[in-house]
Amino acid sequence: MINLKLDTPLLAEKYDEISNIQFDNGSILIEKLGVSPSRSG
Repeated sequence: MINLKLDTPLLAEKYDEISNIQFDNGSILIEKLGVSPSRSG
């Protein structure tokens, strides 16, 4: 169950910071692996 009473502006800020870092690192990994979109069908 989700409890929004525990949310705070600081928690939201930290979540954004961490998720941005994860996205950036994932993008770097995809680039290094040479992954590109493929067409199916």
